[in-house]
Amino acid sequence: MSTTTRQPTGQIIFAAAIAAATAWYLWDSMTRSMAVGNLIFVLPLACIVLLFCAAVIAQEVMRATRGATPANTTPAVEAGAEAESVPTLKPLAGLALLALYIGSLNVLGFDVGTILFVFLLLLLQNPKRPLSAALYAVLFGIGAVLMFQLMLPYRLPTLIL
Repeated sequence: MSTTTRQPTGQIIFAAAIAAATAWYLWDSMTRSMAVGNLIFVLPLACIVLLFCAAVIAQEVMRATRGATPANTTPAVEAGAEAESVPTLKPLAGLALLALYIGSLNVLGFDVGTILFVFLLLLLQNPKRPLSAALYAVLFGIGAVLMFQLMLPYRLPTLIL
């Protein structure tokens, strides 16, 4: 069975567009005000997004130069067989979870809401490891709450912490 190689221009263009939009938003925020209150969320998040975009672009360029098949392509199917369709349910379920997370923050608090959101999102991605998902969600949720409590001059609405 042969494999099809495809140039990863779509992934590179998408990552570059996200990086450009992030860089523009960061630049715009910094030209408005260099105050800590203005940049406390924007600067760290922008740096993380830019690093992820650079990693994606570098990975796709390395795959293209090695001639490897990108992760989201499937080997060519034999004659008469149909290609697998891309599942669209997971991204829609992830968006629904995000909407529920945002809507439930006032009721559940930032701590419980974040832990539940991360747990359910991880279960959506890999339902075979619920214990790992639960442990990671609890550690991430506690870490996020503690970090924001240290950075912000006001207290986030929480249920437990």
